[in-house]
Amino acid sequence: MFTDKRRYPRLKVRIPILYWGKNGSSAAYYTQDISANGISLISNRPFKDFSRFEINIELPQKNGSVRLISCQSMAVRTDIIHASKGVYKVGLFITKITPADRRALAAFVNQKLKSRIW
Repeated sequence: MFTDKRRYPRLKVRIPILYWGKNGSSAAYYTQDISANGISLISNRPFKDFSRFEINIELPQKNGSVRLISCQSMAVRTDIIHASKGVYKVGLFITKITPADRRALAAFVNQKLKSRIW
C-alpha cells in the first residue's frame, strides 16, 4: 500500500502562475495541482532538473480578489506526457517563500479540500 509522505496536502486546481528564468525568459502557465510546498503544471517544453526561477502565483481569495504570491522555485521533475505534441508535466519545489505566503497557500488548499463533498 502506498503512503503519501508529503508534508502538505495537494489540491488539484487550475491557478495562473508566471515564471521568470535566470536568463530573463518568462512564461505563463496554469497549475495542475498545488500545495504549500510545491506545484505541478503542464508545459509545452521540458524543464531542466534543478533549474531555479521566480514564480508568481495568482491565488484566488474568497471575496473574488487575487493574492499575488511571489516565491522562488526549483524544477524537480519533468515527465513526458505526449512527446510528439510537446506536452510535459513539471514538478516544482518552492525553495523560498515568506511564512505569511506559505500559510496563505496552506490555508487555501486546506479550505478547498475540506469544502469538497466526497
